[in-house]
Amino acid sequence: MMAWSRKQQVLAVRAANAAGWTPRQRYMVMTSVGCVVTSIMIMRDRRVSRPSVKHARNTNRQFELYMELAEISAIAHGSAHLIGSPAAHDTWGDAARAASDRVIGKIYLMFYEAEERIPSVIGEDAIEGFVVRMTRANTWPIGEPRDELKHCTGAQIYRIMEGARAWLGREYVKRGMTPQTFTIPASIRATAPARRGAVA
Repeated sequence: MMAWSRKQQVLAVRAANAAGWTPRQRYMVMTSVGCVVTSIMIMRDRRVSRPSVKHARNTNRQFELYMELAEISAIAHGSAHLIGSPAAHDTWGDAARAASDRVIGKIYLMFYEAEERIPSVIGEDAIEGFVVRMTRANTWPIGEPRDELKHCTGAQIYRIMEGARAWLGREYVKRGMTPQTFTIPASIRATAPARRGAVA
């Protein structure tokens, strides 16, 4: 894990301007791709909670997802040329999708395992249904509603992965089980005490 470099920090602000985002919208985008929200002093006696481009726990993956969303908005504003492109790809969307292919594979493995181990929770169209629910519930700034993972933005795939970890993780914890394809979030373990012996 690495903080965003000074160059990335500057590019993130420049991209937000090209996208036509207000500071509040930029914070919403950063939060949507998983950037850490922290308490920041803005006056001598006033603190606010929001993400920061300077936070040490911001990752390169989050930067790619942020830039993908900025690029989408900038294209709509006719200002995508102000953002530029990453070194190894033609667009930020291409960069985000390249990394998302691995995440999509992980999501399928999570659902396949759940179909075998907690079949009462998983239906035949579990993945498709979950994608629809997640993308309808989380639209701006991460993308329009979708019905297939392959059509999702990188930010949507990130949210689907985290949503699936929470949902499936909660079901495993209820049954006193441990999944093999992902790690249950600590927050889920803390709020959903195991009920060993429950019927799967």
